[in-house]
Amino acid sequence: MSATAPYLYSKEELIEGYFAMFRELGRPPSIREINQDSRFPSYSTYLRRLGNKQTICQNLNLPLISPKLFATFCQECLMSRETCNLDPFNCAREASLYFQGPADEKTNPYSQEKGGEDR
Repeated sequence: MSATAPYLYSKEELIEGYFAMFRELGRPPSIREINQDSRFPSYSTYLRRLGNKQTICQNLNLPLISPKLFATFCQECLMSRETCNLDPFNCAREASLYFQGPADEKTNPYSQEKGGEDR
């Protein structure tokens, strides 16, 4: 029986790193952002040890924010996409009225409301 070498990063360190990236970005990091950040291991390490982005977000109780939501958000914006240069995630945090509407139409992934159904 051969002993396996310990992991370079503990599970706790991986979780702390993911939370750090989440706090810095205000959203879950993309695969590219994880791979480009030299402070943390590659996305493949996260995938092997913690699962894919959806699984990580579910297990850490973080909102899983779809990039498609923000593509739509930008398309409906009154500002010119060519000259705006704003981060759509920052815009979404400030646009609570955009997400108001019929119950199942749009939901704000940044809502801080407690209670109600988990989505």
